[in-house]
Amino acid sequence: TARSWISHMTKVDGLAKASVARRVASLRTFFSWAIQSGLTESNPFTDVDIPKRGKSLPKALDTADIGALLDSKRDDSPAGLRDKAIVECLYASGIRAGELIGLDLEDVFRTGTDEGALRIRHAKGGQERYALIGSHALRALETYIKDGRETLLAAAVSATTDALFLNRFGGRLSDRAIRRLFDKLGKSGKVGVKPTPHMMRHSFASHLLENGADIRVVQELLGHKDLSSTQIYTRIRPKQLKDTHAAHFDKTDSK
Repeated sequence: TARSWISHMTKVDGLAKASVARRVASLRTFFSWAIQSGLTESNPFTDVDIPKRGKSLPKALDTADIGALLDSKRDDSPAGLRDKAIVECLYASGIRAGELIGLDLEDVFRTGTDEGALRIRHAKGGQERYALIGSHALRALETYIKDGRETLLAAAVSATTDALFLNRFGGRLSDRAIRRLFDKLGKSGKVGVKPTPHMMRHSFASHLLENGADIRVVQELLGHKDLSSTQIYTRIRPKQLKDTHAAHFDKTDSK
């Protein structure tokens, strides 16, 4: 039967759920065509559920790769200062790339000697929120605003643009430009994996939780409406499990 065949592919052949789902969907479509063509009278896959694909864990960079990314932009040109501020802000705040390019100059606040905040007015779901940034991101951002943004703004067709991050024509930076920046960083050879803007958000959340942050605080910082969206970050990664075990048990017995 169809169900036995699906069970055999999963348990005996060891096929991934995604592969099984594709085969079932293809055969369901084929039998639908066969019925319409008069070749058969029934579709054995009509009432068979397609195996659901497992939800994969978000990819997060380890601290060494994050450090390499943050140290990779040492270009003091206006674009270089902008790019460094972008990388710093994405990791420090955990905001989405789309939220970052939606920032205006007036959305940057210094809240303390070494602290700042970003007002996210174009957040997912339409609700405004504030994202916090630390001293490194704040310093990179203020340096860009002072020494980089004014130069980029001079190239603008209209000098009234309010956008925080500008392109070389003085207009608002695009989401595509952010992706190109991370593609370039990935080709530098300093990072062990191919980075993406969204990896910075995953890394932000994972590193906070691994260092003892309360999940509801992380939920608020990420702007998640439901706690279930944040809970995926609580799955312990193999390296963390190994390090925790070693810290407690790999000690020389002093007795």
